[in-house]
Amino acid sequence: MKRKTREECRSRHGGSNCGDTCWKQLDPYSTEGLEARFKKRFKGGSDYKFKGFVGQGAYGVTALIHDTKQCPPRPLIIKRALAADVVDDLETEIQALKLFRGAAHIVQMIDYRDCKACEKVSDRKLPGPYIVLDYLENGTFEDFMERVGEAKVRVPNRVLWFIMLCFIRALAGLAWPAKGEQGAESQLEESSSEDPTGYAHNDLHTGNIMFGGLDPEVEEHSLVPLCKIIDFGSATSRELFADPDATPNLLQGQASNMEGLARIMMRLITGEAKRLPDRPAKMPSGIETDATLLFVPAAKFRYKWLDENLRDLIGNMMARDHQYRPALDSTLQGTLERATNLRSKDFPEEIREEERTSAIQAFVQRFFLDARGGN
Repeated sequence: MKRKTREECRSRHGGSNCGDTCWKQLDPYSTEGLEARFKKRFKGGSDYKFKGFVGQGAYGVTALIHDTKQCPPRPLIIKRALAADVVDDLETEIQALKLFRGAAHIVQMIDYRDCKACEKVSDRKLPGPYIVLDYLENGTFEDFMERVGEAKVRVPNRVLWFIMLCFIRALAGLAWPAKGEQGAESQLEESSSEDPTGYAHNDLHTGNIMFGGLDPEVEEHSLVPLCKIIDFGSATSRELFADPDATPNLLQGQASNMEGLARIMMRLITGEAKRLPDRPAKMPSGIETDATLLFVPAAKFRYKWLDENLRDLIGNMMARDHQYRPALDSTLQGTLERATNLRSKDFPEEIREEERTSAIQAFVQRFFLDARGGN
């Protein structure tokens, strides 16, 4: 994360003096004694109860809290900056998540205190802005990949298709923000005939995708946990910033998001490290793609178990010439049909057993449900 100057913090969101206020509130504080301040802030009489830290670095901290208004208490995540020069990223995330209220595959903001509120309210127990987010109990995509890699097993095609469906839904949510009210019920994202916003996440990687839980009432989340995009501190969009010069390559937002998620899928399938080949490969259609690992000659044998429809979708999502990138509306429909209609009988006999519903359930139990910690 690039650290910013006080002047940049002050100017990016319309030239307000929130940068000064946040600097004053955060400068005196370090990580020392942070747990005590969280406990003091979220104790008896508060709507939230502090349970412990889940992540802490030089720039920020995330903690698990319980919403005591719910019965049983609802686990949530609170995110707070530790360094005043990265408050700007937290403010960007707050403004972005306001746009995505109600999107099922984008992390939801439950509560927040932004820089404007910091100017009006002095909170000595826990100064500065923060965000309260929904809790995603099955960990990051990186955690999942590590578990699968250590076990030396491949991810079944049907699991891959359900994950890809989550990704395509998320792409639609980024392109056409839901703009729901505070506390809006999550809805499955759909494509739109309107022009996309050009919204770019700009930091899509395996640490910024998280898995939630199973939902027996939603078919596409009843067998494999849903996943959501998190961490919007680097986001760019017309709707976040009035100055177009502040968001270079704005119209490439959708292409950037699409390629980022396709790259994550390729990593999951191949098990390869983060650094992927720079050279393109040719798909059977003749299209040049950056999904090189799936289309080199050796891939035909190495990944012969992989559904060719999924392989080609990833290849098209990473096409070098953007005119060959797939349209979201048809891609969403095709992915939905593939994910929800495929059964073990639709696969070659040699992999049919691992594509059975009972095998998928065992896979999810092993690599998600049994692997998670308590909350």
